[in-house]
Amino acid sequence: GIQGQVHGALILAGNDQLLSLEGLRNIAGFGSTIAGDSLFIEGNQALRSLAGLSNVVGELPGALTIRENPNLLSLQGLEGIKAVSCYAADSCLKITQNAALRSLEAITKLIGSVGTPRLDLQDLNCDAGWYQQHASLACRFCGHDFVSAPASFVVPGQDVSDVCHSCRFWEEPNDRQDECQMVVWFTIGLLTSFFSFLMGCTLLGAQLQLTQSFSSHWEILGRSMQISDISYERGVGVVLTTPSYHGFYSRCSHSFPIKLRGTGNSLLHTREMVGLRARVINKDSFELLDSLGGTLALDGKADASMGEVAVIAWQSLLHSGKCIPNAIIIPLLLLAGLAGFATIGVKTEQHSVVGVSALVAVAASILAASLCTWFEMATPLQRRLDFYQQKLLQQTPRPRACE
Repeated sequence: GIQGQVHGALILAGNDQLLSLEGLRNIAGFGSTIAGDSLFIEGNQALRSLAGLSNVVGELPGALTIRENPNLLSLQGLEGIKAVSCYAADSCLKITQNAALRSLEAITKLIGSVGTPRLDLQDLNCDAGWYQQHASLACRFCGHDFVSAPASFVVPGQDVSDVCHSCRFWEEPNDRQDECQMVVWFTIGLLTSFFSFLMGCTLLGAQLQLTQSFSSHWEILGRSMQISDISYERGVGVVLTTPSYHGFYSRCSHSFPIKLRGTGNSLLHTREMVGLRARVINKDSFELLDSLGGTLALDGKADASMGEVAVIAWQSLLHSGKCIPNAIIIPLLLLAGLAGFATIGVKTEQHSVVGVSALVAVAASILAASLCTWFEMATPLQRRLDFYQQKLLQQTPRPRACE
């Protein structure tokens, strides 16, 4: 094969099947043509690599032209060429119209030695997701979560963010990386986790309360309900009626422990050592029982038309929920929401989005639970007392003590 210094130029043009220049590895340099070229590579449709010229070093006596090679991927192999001459050629270094070429970095030193007036270099026409910066010799990657139009170019005074656009947290780049598309599984998973966690927190907040109203210390009880009436009914026993649907059902045990307050009847007050139980009669009434679940012996002494009743916390969860107890539904909803948040956080690394979603769900559940309590129906007696209080304030807006 050809070895050492070639006295003439190397011209490779119109070789449609030529894939590489591996057969030229032993060539160390070239001469030049009358036209002033030392290395002329043009119109080679299949040529992908110039690595076969890696042993060519030093200065070329003529110009270097590489153009119209549509599949040429890089200029690796030309690193040893430090300078070119151009006595006859218009441009010492001409690299143009190579559609697949994405980097000129292999000839950085050569470009610096030639000088701008004798250069003819192509724009790199970077692929989507990549960009070329002014005075840069290679396409640069926008990033995995960014998209850009094909052939994006950052001109002086322009920022990279003007051509590389980040996808929003529910989107990802498409395969071409030229536009963002919604991540369906992420969106559905996040919404499902959010509403599951929201419903679990809302049910828990609406069902339980932290209160000091029924004892001398803070405790967690089921939500308290207004008492509309407590009276003895023959054939039934002592019946407690609520002004609206109480939402409790008979499950597992025949009755469950409760606490009463504010009834105005000392016989109905529950204390640490004296407790009461309740049995569901219908959707708005309970039968009151003694601490052992027996009939309450308060015939004619159990009347009241005010106060509040609350069920012990775990019993409140067990006996609420129409088909499935809340003691099962709430943990399932909370665990499903937390598992969904954890999975999304690990797979997408969107930890801040997941954290904010969880906090929003908790805040929304607190608001929803508060609204449920606020809209709770008042008893007839309570409505009359409220009306009397408003009327009293209207007639005597600034009451004063008698002298």
